[in-house]
Amino acid sequence: MHRRNMVKPARTTTRSEKTGEVPDGWTSKSVCEIGQVVTGGTPRTTNQAFWNGTIPFVTPTDLGRTKRVRSTGRRVSDEGLSRVREIPPGAVMVTCIASIGKLGIAAERCCTNQQINSVIAGDSVISDYLYYAMESASRSLVGLAGTTAVPIVSKSKFSAYRVMVPPLPEQRRIAAILSSVDDAIEKTQATVDQAQVVKRGAMQELFKRSLPGRDTRFKKAGTGELRAEWVVNTIGEIGKVVTGGTPSTGNHAFWNGTIPFVTPSDLGRTKRVSMTGRHVSEEGLSGP
Repeated sequence: MHRRNMVKPARTTTRSEKTGEVPDGWTSKSVCEIGQVVTGGTPRTTNQAFWNGTIPFVTPTDLGRTKRVRSTGRRVSDEGLSRVREIPPGAVMVTCIASIGKLGIAAERCCTNQQINSVIAGDSVISDYLYYAMESASRSLVGLAGTTAVPIVSKSKFSAYRVMVPPLPEQRRIAAILSSVDDAIEKTQATVDQAQVVKRGAMQELFKRSLPGRDTRFKKAGTGELRAEWVVNTIGEIGKVVTGGTPSTGNHAFWNGTIPFVTPSDLGRTKRVSMTGRHVSEEGLSGP
């Protein structure tokens, strides 16, 4: 869920900065002024001593589901951690290559791969507020990437990105409001996850044995069996298979139109894809 505008306090006093009208007491700071920016790295995958330890190794796949990241697909050993930059608890991790804008807060010491920049906030900003400020900025970060085949926000651009910073009491109030919303989302997500488990079980049964009460005759098919009257087709026999392509990223006339340009980052959240991170023009769609 993207928050396009940070929650503002109930104030009417404003003052003008280069970024526009802001509440009194708020300041504009670059990310590198807020804290230390650390780009991740990957321990050598061929050295088994670096892997299968207890320390979370965070990749973009592990971000975006919950605010605090506790579960990761892979873990490293202490020896593996010594080969990369350690990320402390509370650091805000932001994806800056490919799946730009996916983020989370480190729940414990960890490390990340090179697609992620982590911000270790100083005393002027609390982690929860920075998390929501960066979530609010996610669409702007995508815009910083330009139109390369693999979207990248460089460390220098990310570090220079400016964030509105209110006084600490207001940061805590804003973070508390948005955290209560996230708590509700996480509870809903737990229900959704359980429903997905039920759905997967139903699919396995239905695609093998169809609806209860129907003809129960079966035949062998590959390593399993299916109903006697069913047939097995290749994907190519079912329909036309089309492989995608990317319009030249050097031609700006091909981009920023109204036609969705779908990448793996846009898939998996809903059955029908209506929103994408990037769009092409009619000229971009027309091909070479």
